[in-house]
Amino acid sequence: MEICPVCLIRHKEVTVIPYDYRNYYIINCPRCGKYRISGSKYDLFTKDSENISELDRAKYSYLIKQNQKTENNEVFNINNINIDEYKLPGIEEQSDNLIRWIGKNIDTLDGHKQIESLLLTSEIGAKNINGVNYLVKFLQENNEIDSIDITQQLSINEKDDGFILSKTDILSLGLKPKGWVRFEKLKKCRSMEMKSFKNAKPNDEDYCYEYDVAISFAGTEREYAEQLATLIEDKGYKVFYDKFFEGKLWGEDLIEYFHEIYGKNSRYCVIFVSEEYNKRMWTNHERKSAQERALKERGKTYILPIKVDDSELPGMPSTIKYLLLSDHSIEDIAIILLEKLKTSI
Repeated sequence: MEICPVCLIRHKEVTVIPYDYRNYYIINCPRCGKYRISGSKYDLFTKDSENISELDRAKYSYLIKQNQKTENNEVFNINNINIDEYKLPGIEEQSDNLIRWIGKNIDTLDGHKQIESLLLTSEIGAKNINGVNYLVKFLQENNEIDSIDITQQLSINEKDDGFILSKTDILSLGLKPKGWVRFEKLKKCRSMEMKSFKNAKPNDEDYCYEYDVAISFAGTEREYAEQLATLIEDKGYKVFYDKFFEGKLWGEDLIEYFHEIYGKNSRYCVIFVSEEYNKRMWTNHERKSAQERALKERGKTYILPIKVDDSELPGMPSTIKYLLLSDHSIEDIAIILLEKLKTSI
């Protein structure tokens, strides 16, 4: 069996083909994918393997996997890559990658796809199998995927100056209803293979918003906001509610951060309109950011106002439909909001 110089696995599906151009090789690896590498770099990755860290190998492997479709259908060339400029994705992007991979490989909600855990590392951007196992457990606990460790098989891996036989887990992966909703959203997003929003704008039909809903409220309405956020999040949608992201908000410039959330990065903005809401500095900042977005996207629904009392939202046209908390419970509002979200996926 051949060895992949990048990830150092020996596998029956690895092929190394000499390519008559500046002493290049074309490698086809079930973990990394297909790529070109020069003879000198091949030697560096194999003969001087201790000089390439596990993290850098993981970054190369992920980068190759994400560039299987290049311009002019050329095989991806790793020789001029400065790997220090790249980093592995965080837990959210890894989660998107795994859910997207499962969704693409199953036909129905109750379907499952088998794969070696090791081969998933480059699909999702994990450093090693421990990262895969952590992510699978995380998404299982979040009720988004179903995973069955069905068997083990022997595989050969390089270690130090020789090779060792090791057992490789085989996973059978499927999506639960919450994960399927997330997959449907990811299918609609554009340029998401590397989590890039550069070529899309918030008013594009296929723009992928970071959040499905952002909730703006005064502290007096926190109980309502948290109840609504939890009901929507439990159905598989991503909700910006400050308590869900305390760690992420820590140390951020909140003026700029909230402007991005309420002015760009959410599909809908739900506002609990009250006397207290209209008085407070931060809620007015959020409102103005949301209204700036609504003005730019005239004709598209963005702000979803909920009246807590008789207060009006400053700057809101009188023709905009409100929901009244006196007429609807939070459970009722969640059902209405979920219907709107389903039609916008």
